[in-house]
Amino acid sequence: MSTALWRSLRFMRSYRWIAASAVLAVLGASVADLAGPQVLRMIIDRGIIAGDREFIWQGAIGLILIAALGGLANFLQGYLSARASHGAAFDMRNTIFDKLQRRAWGSHITTTRRPGS
Repeated sequence: MSTALWRSLRFMRSYRWIAASAVLAVLGASVADLAGPQVLRMIIDRGIIAGDREFIWQGAIGLILIAALGGLANFLQGYLSARASHGAAFDMRNTIFDKLQRRAWGSHITTTRRPGS
């Protein structure tokens, strides 16, 4: 990895738990995406084919819950990853600004000599 990437990853240290939670939210959303078709398979095999209406209703409620949890996981993933990245960018900008403020005034000004002056 390049040196610049390692230096920029330093700013993610204070947001590591938020970033880890975002990864867990991605895993939760993936599990919800994989669970939906399996519940549908069970509804068809055990409910529709066997004629068990109560199982069909339970499966439908399960599908609604899976969809709601998957939506929540997707929201959390977006929110947490944005929080971590924007927070790290904010800290990076503040660090750069602080370093620029501590430099001597003369290092900010460059003079060029104009012809004829």
